[in-house]
Amino acid sequence: MAAARQVVPGLFVIPTGIVNTFLIDAPDGCVLVDAGLPGRDADILRGVAAAGRRPTDVRHLIVTHAHPDHIGSLAAVRAATGAAVYCHPADAPIVTAGGPFRPLDVTPGVVNWLVWRLFVRPILRRFAQADPTPVDETLHDGQVLPIAGGLTVLHTPGHCAGQVCLLWQAHGGVLLAADRIRRVLGGQMVAAIEKLMGLVLTAVAVEMILAGLKRYFIGDL
Repeated sequence: MAAARQVVPGLFVIPTGIVNTFLIDAPDGCVLVDAGLPGRDADILRGVAAAGRRPTDVRHLIVTHAHPDHIGSLAAVRAATGAAVYCHPADAPIVTAGGPFRPLDVTPGVVNWLVWRLFVRPILRRFAQADPTPVDETLHDGQVLPIAGGLTVLHTPGHCAGQVCLLWQAHGGVLLAADRIRRVLGGQMVAAIEKLMGLVLTAVAVEMILAGLKRYFIGDL
């Protein structure tokens, strides 16, 4: 498994097992999006190196949502990079305390139930706590972060109360959707999906959607 793979110029996917971390390589400091399960910090740092960067080049750590497969190695990566941590205020208490994680509901369907029983529930039981990590900045719907040429924050709760997606302005618009495009967990999926698809159907440019799952590439729109 490659330590990092370039998706488009300036954007790398770093595989960390069942989920991905994304690296945006920007002149004003690199951005890491999510931090995998506990114990994956070495994978993330190898990915940073494979992209030609040092840990200290990473200045921003953005959490899309506070589930153990996205904040598990956050404290370790922060310690290695010294980067500022960002997340939505709904998830900030979980990040700062390392848990406890909210109960999850399974969306209807046999496949969803099997995925929950065989994959998701064992992970949640094994990683019931993450290392606490201070939150430096909170994220809000519609906010444009003045980093990496502009990252627009979209609050899309459902899978997680503090779930955010990030619209990167480069390359005609690249949407980092994390777990927002999966149908296994959460209660407000329809509204969140409509919000994301509304970007595609309106004047907001979106050329590519990337997911947090291992199969990251959804495609050009």
